[in-house]
Amino acid sequence: MNKPNKIVISLFALLAWPMLLSAQENGLTIAGQFKQYHENAVNEKLFVHTDKNFYLVGEIVWFKVYYVDGNLHQPIDVSKLAYLEILDKNDKAVLQTKISLSEGSGNGSLYLPVSLNSGVYRLRVYTQWMKNFNADYFFEKPLTVVNSVRTLDAQTPLNASYDIGFFPEGGNLVQNIKTKLAFRITNQWGKGINSGGIVVNQNNDTMADFRTLKFGIGHFMFTPRAGDTCKAIIHINDTVIVYKLPSVQEQGYVMNINKEAESKLRVTVTTNIPSANTIQLLIHTRQAIKLSEEKILHNGTTDFIIDKNNLGEGISHFTIFNQAKQPVCERLYFIRPAKKLIIESSANQQQFSSREKVAVQVISKDETGKQVPADLSVSVYKVDEISSLQGSDISNYLWLTSELKGNIESPGYYFTGHTDEMEEAADNLMLTHGWRRFRWQDILNNGKPSFHFLPEFRAHIINAKITNTATGLPAPDVLAYLSVPGKRVQLYGSKSDAAGRLRFYTTDFVGANEILLQPDGKTEGSYKIEIVNPFSEKFSSAVLPAFELQDKIKDPLIDNNVSVQVQNVFSGDKLKQLYSPAVDSNGFYGAPDNSYTLDDYVRFSTMEEVLREYVQEVLVRRQKENFRLMISGGLENKVFLDDPITLFNGVPVFETNKIMQYDPHKVHRIEVVKRRYFYGSSVLNGIVNFTTYQPDPAMLSGLNAVVFDYEGVQFEREFYSPRYETREQLLGRMPDFRNVLYWSPAIRTNAQGKTEFSFYTSDQKGQYIVVLQGMSAEGSTGEELASFIVK
Repeated sequence: MNKPNKIVISLFALLAWPMLLSAQENGLTIAGQFKQYHENAVNEKLFVHTDKNFYLVGEIVWFKVYYVDGNLHQPIDVSKLAYLEILDKNDKAVLQTKISLSEGSGNGSLYLPVSLNSGVYRLRVYTQWMKNFNADYFFEKPLTVVNSVRTLDAQTPLNASYDIGFFPEGGNLVQNIKTKLAFRITNQWGKGINSGGIVVNQNNDTMADFRTLKFGIGHFMFTPRAGDTCKAIIHINDTVIVYKLPSVQEQGYVMNINKEAESKLRVTVTTNIPSANTIQLLIHTRQAIKLSEEKILHNGTTDFIIDKNNLGEGISHFTIFNQAKQPVCERLYFIRPAKKLIIESSANQQQFSSREKVAVQVISKDETGKQVPADLSVSVYKVDEISSLQGSDISNYLWLTSELKGNIESPGYYFTGHTDEMEEAADNLMLTHGWRRFRWQDILNNGKPSFHFLPEFRAHIINAKITNTATGLPAPDVLAYLSVPGKRVQLYGSKSDAAGRLRFYTTDFVGANEILLQPDGKTEGSYKIEIVNPFSEKFSSAVLPAFELQDKIKDPLIDNNVSVQVQNVFSGDKLKQLYSPAVDSNGFYGAPDNSYTLDDYVRFSTMEEVLREYVQEVLVRRQKENFRLMISGGLENKVFLDDPITLFNGVPVFETNKIMQYDPHKVHRIEVVKRRYFYGSSVLNGIVNFTTYQPDPAMLSGLNAVVFDYEGVQFEREFYSPRYETREQLLGRMPDFRNVLYWSPAIRTNAQGKTEFSFYTSDQKGQYIVVLQGMSAEGSTGEELASFIVK
């Protein structure tokens, strides 16, 4: 007999905590506090469309990130960065990148190195703001990667184990109160197991029997009796599993939702607590309140009749509060959305030859048939024994998967019809996967949450921590600088808070960089500065599917591997070429007041002579062997008594002697800002920046700074799609073994809902699928699948 490998806790277990501050004490209603909380907590959602789901090492993963308001499902422009990772089966990151977001979307690519092992990986994406919440809220999808030149990892083990959970409707089993008890049975890969069993008490009396309906999920009615200790006996093939049912409360509340009519729901609340007089029902859909109503209990029960038309589409949360304003029951209810984006596509023909042009026309409509503009992404790839259709689209993710916890098997099933079985299966899903993005204690605690991670409104924020090396404690109120050596001056200042946190608000921070962090030169004491990992160190509870390769794909796998190698040999330069986005090349201070190109002047042998002879704004003072620089400027051309900040290739140098001892023949330009400059936490009494012809690491080696390698926002990569417009190109001998014919993250229909795009087929024959996904400005989402043959 196998034992379950994990204990599953019901949703309502998360509600069992003492209230810190009741609504009566702070003067706000529950609904008022709920609204106040969500005014302070932006709800973000991300969805990623990848070009396909199955890859060989050496290929490129192309992706588009859709970024929406989690309540309205409309594009938003709050966070400017998304963090995308590919994790292995042990949740170790094998690839990480930062993606720029703008007006509701972003896009990028990742090259899969040959060092990767074969297996199923987890692609996930999130913003810094989303790190304040549970990692189950991040977008995730599985990707299968095969390294055909390495030994494959072990596949599905012969001895299966099972994950079993029982979930009382509303969260509680209460003595002598009949309730709906949902259950879920999955294997270790999160795939549902269709089976059944019975419930027996301590005397082996049968109390109920049950059987799964769909995807290993089902429910049955159950009345726990006082004094009984019950367990479930489950039969899975030839295996018998005994599982203890959730504990039974002597006193408590039970909630039950049933269909009253086609458009009505009856919510029944029952309790055996003698002192219970009133209860309150709060319903919200994606955190928009739909109903808040209080009722008196009669003989321990009461009913609410709910008009389904008053609920929002998608998932609604039903929460019951007792008369002390404490949450005592909660469950979810799903209404299949009618709102959708209809995408229609048509190719110029259904069958093509190698290297032939394919032209596709696209029309986007809303659910009424009105043509509307839409933001789309498209992938065209070969479908064979290896690459299959993608299993999730933007609609079922935003409406369903993103609102639930754990693995959702075949989410598209719940959108395919309106049969009684589908409605029951959807309700079983709500009962077994319920969760929420907030904690009620945060809401009822004045509705004013505190968040550790700030949204990146403008650009990337580099976080660091500074500690006193003598005490090891966080060092507050220390001014520190982050700089990037180079001709483009990138300097950022920050003053540490009480916890020693430093936040550097960067601008146009792209690509791989070497960064230097150092405390201000006037700061006394010794400090240690460390970069805080910008990627999340929390992981979701979702289970990756099994890594399975059938024998029949061995030959296609070899063929595809050869194709990838050929493409990398003959088109590698085009595939891997990166493009730097346009950035402002000026320093953070903009145009300097004066700039001196030293080749335009008589060359002197010392820096002191250079500054004294023709850099008029910089005054050189010398006391024995020590130099000091001062700025003459400002509105009245006065001399600043405090030192300016002196930069060497954009890096602060607080020891003036190092600058004065440097060989001026290596210096190309000196820029001077002769006015007081306010920059973040810093007040700079002028700026002097020395720029050399070539980088000089030796100059920076003696600074009181720590050096880190740090990746900024990802460089852009253009999808390579050759064109065969001339006979010479058509008959060219360069092989074209592409299996992804086309990828574009920026297909946009016009005001009339129309657009078109084109590409050319490769030398690879077979069936190809066109996958279009996207959304309208109003938040309607949709997907279109079409296919054609290359012979």
